[in-house]
Amino acid sequence: MRMMRTSLLAVASIAAIMMASVSTASAATYVFTYSGTVSSGYDYTGDFGAAGGDLTGKDFKAVYTLTYPSANVVSDFQDFAQHQVYGGSAYGSATSSPVSAAITVNGVTQTIAGGYTGQAYLANYLGNNNGNFDLIQNDAVDYVDNYDQATDSKIFIYNVAQNSYKSYLTNFLGSNSFDQNLDIPVNEGEPFGYFRLNQSITDYTSGIFFQHHDSFAYMNTDHISLSSALPEPNIWSLMIIGLGVVGMAMRAKRRRGIVGVGYA
Repeated sequence: MRMMRTSLLAVASIAAIMMASVSTASAATYVFTYSGTVSSGYDYTGDFGAAGGDLTGKDFKAVYTLTYPSANVVSDFQDFAQHQVYGGSAYGSATSSPVSAAITVNGVTQTIAGGYTGQAYLANYLGNNNGNFDLIQNDAVDYVDNYDQATDSKIFIYNVAQNSYKSYLTNFLGSNSFDQNLDIPVNEGEPFGYFRLNQSITDYTSGIFFQHHDSFAYMNTDHISLSSALPEPNIWSLMIIGLGVVGMAMRAKRRRGIVGVGYA
């Protein structure tokens, strides 16, 4: 009997540790999606199709992925109406930012890791009756300007994506929390969208200049969505294991109770 009690205590302890791990390791993924048409843009190097193509009038989708909370977050500001997180090497972080971007035009997707900067920002002033606008904003930037003396060459990268929507009339945010589902038709207000891909290699010894990426576009947004957070797969695994262990402990305790009654 003493051994059974010890086993049950051990099982309960393991379950408690697992459930505690679930609560502390709560990093989740939030996806912000902006879609619409390109109001003006040009693709010089064929990033989204044929080189030298006009992107004006093409459908676009800009998807920003936020991992939060994360060690990549340099600043996490939140008050009654706002929530802003950002990071990246521009702010002294040795790691990437918590936000990356993927731009799709013509069915072709180009990604921006957000190593230099990345931001996710919500402002729900209309919902709090303590301001005159609601705002959603995302950006991600990769920036490298690296000269290699050994090869006498330079790598230059400046990839940026920015999207936002500000309304003085529509309370489109349910709150200032990232943990919500949003489906926002953009019929008024101030939508903004822009991306620029610029990546080149210069070989000063040979005088060769190679432009790897060169395209830009201004984006006219007509729809925005935000998917609510989902725990990472390992979090779900811990939860399932923890619940399973608790269930085993309860069944063992119930069997012990039945045996006790039989011998009473």
